[in-house]
Amino acid sequence: MGQYDTVAIRRPRMDDRRVLDIEVGIAGYMAIFVAHKLNLFSHLGQTPHTLVEVCQALNIARRPAEALLNIRDVITL
Repeated sequence: MGQYDTVAIRRPRMDDRRVLDIEVGIAGYMAIFVAHKLNLFSHLGQTPHTLVEVCQALNIARRPAEALLNIRDVITL
């Protein structure tokens, strides 16, 4: 047995929500900046689009398009 085998693990005195909020905010900001540069908001402002239509309009693959379209859900957690 090592010296730490019998040490009780205590709950941290503070949580990391504030740090995670900052991290998600930074990621969200960058995603919004990229979406703006790709004119995503202009496309979506005209008429609703499917994921495939967004990919074609912005000339991007499905995964990055999904990430840009879902960033709102991440930011509002």
